[in-house]
Amino acid sequence: MSGFSTKKIEELVDQGYAFSIRGFIGKAFCLIQMTPGLFIAYTILSFLISFSAQFIPVLGTIASVLITYPLLVGFYLAGHDLMKGHNLELSTFFRGFEYFGNLSFIYLIQVLAAVVIFVPLIISFGLGAFLTTDLNLDNLVPAFLLPVAGCLLIPFIYLSVSWIYAPLFVVFYKMGFWEAMEASRRIIHKRWWTYMSFIIVLGLIMMLGLFLLFIGILVAYPVAMVAVYVSFAEVTELQGNTEDDILDHLVS
Repeated sequence: MSGFSTKKIEELVDQGYAFSIRGFIGKAFCLIQMTPGLFIAYTILSFLISFSAQFIPVLGTIASVLITYPLLVGFYLAGHDLMKGHNLELSTFFRGFEYFGNLSFIYLIQVLAAVVIFVPLIISFGLGAFLTTDLNLDNLVPAFLLPVAGCLLIPFIYLSVSWIYAPLFVVFYKMGFWEAMEASRRIIHKRWWTYMSFIIVLGLIMMLGLFLLFIGILVAYPVAMVAVYVSFAEVTELQGNTEDDILDHLVS
């Protein structure tokens, strides 16, 4: 592995690591406070780019999907630069497109995994709709399929959470897409339920942002994204002791 050895992963898995949801979110908020205008501007631009990409002839939907991770990575890169004490520029956010290939493969594998997991249920639902003229939900979806659907959600949720760090390993440790996904899965598996709680909290923060006349999301969304970066940086010791000192200085 480039910059992140198998031995390091084994150490994190065997010895464990600290994880502070409140601390990560607090530090993310402090980082964004350094240049709030740039984060808000990029949030607006990323939303507009994703929306506009859908109107590209023929490939609109595919394009809007494939640029998801490069745009998302922009928040990680910005947080990283601020953590290192660099002056942040808007162009930094768009450097995620330099990793377009591996990031696209990560997204495509996630989509493929979702298809493989849910295709049996989709086929069963389709057959139910085809074989009955009664569109009542009970007839469309046989009772035995409901617990099956619940069981299918388990691997889907597990993998979705486990692969959170995959794009960050691609960007900051120059890993290939599968190597990054495996590194992410193994590390997060160690404290999977903690990460699940982390995602739920971030989701609630973004929901609160939406409720605040949609304006709050312009702050809540970057806070959530940078919080993911901060957690990754601390867990993997991305910048060693230097980063720890900066992070501790951000929150008194």
